[in-house]
Amino acid sequence: MKKAGLIVILFFIGVYPEGIAQSIEVAVQKGHSAEIQFITFNDNGHLLASSGADNLIKLWHVPTGKEMASFVSALQQRVKSMAFSAGDDFLFVLYDDGTVHTWDIANSSLKSTDKPAQEIHFRDQKKYVTQDGSYEFLVDRFYLIKNNLKTGKRVFSKVPMDISKDYTSLAVSEKKKWVISASEDGTVYVYNMEKGKSIISLDRHYDAVNSVCLSPDEEFFASASADRSIILWDTKTWKPIRRLFSRSFRFECLAFDPTGSRLAVGDELGKGRIIDLQSSLLKVSTYSLHEQKVSGIQFSPDDTLLYSAGYDNRLVVFNLRRESIVRKEVYRDYLNIGDFVLKKIRAYR
Repeated sequence: MKKAGLIVILFFIGVYPEGIAQSIEVAVQKGHSAEIQFITFNDNGHLLASSGADNLIKLWHVPTGKEMASFVSALQQRVKSMAFSAGDDFLFVLYDDGTVHTWDIANSSLKSTDKPAQEIHFRDQKKYVTQDGSYEFLVDRFYLIKNNLKTGKRVFSKVPMDISKDYTSLAVSEKKKWVISASEDGTVYVYNMEKGKSIISLDRHYDAVNSVCLSPDEEFFASASADRSIILWDTKTWKPIRRLFSRSFRFECLAFDPTGSRLAVGDELGKGRIIDLQSSLLKVSTYSLHEQKVSGIQFSPDDTLLYSAGYDNRLVVFNLRRESIVRKEVYRDYLNIGDFVLKKIRAYR
């Protein structure tokens, strides 16, 4: 990748026919009957947990694509995040009010509603906890906050220039001491993670920045915006490496693969794109993933699958190596006549 001020205007539809890959494996699940709000992998990528607005928490076996368990959430609150225990025996579920429930995976039962004794690091685009568990960074509306978890004190709180605009996501580099935060005002703000001193403000977007993510080597990062563009930024110069435009859709979420050579992007129309960053022509593969907005996208740890969640209540799984349809599998909910009737009349438990 040339680290220069190269601006590449790329129309994803109809410009590079070689960038449209063949159909690939699609697995669609219908176990959730409302919006999928969160997904997360275990450490080896073999298990996937999903939570939905239908008050269900589901566990999937990634190699076979089968549903392993389905839990009815013990609270009516929104699930904020989830995490697996070290041995994959338990699933920790974090709710909006800070409550943590522990589910026994083997028995498919609720083990405890008490907060676990050990520190749980939940993944969240709007929250980051340092590896030693000492500090957390989070965005709360128009505040970017650093808290000391050991003392309970707030280290700093930052707001964008126009405090009427909210932060949308953040990415943290502990190695380089950066906090990169995206805002609805169209600016990416970079702060020093120690004291919160402003490093630079990047205002090349023309509308709200919806998502930011760092490459694995932290040599560059990506920002996706409602202005229908993605910008790849050089973290040494803080200048754009490439800018990618679309014609008619806003970008909602993005993620790098484990090697940093590909970038997956989801848009408001339900389409997903895999951008080959090592290709001289910047090859783009486009796929119709969902019927509505893509809410989350993520590569599997072994870089063989791509998962996406959408507002159409579906979870889509792609086989990245074969780039062909191997099978289409419908994930079906466990057979329970009572739940089936309740879902049909939209009276969820």
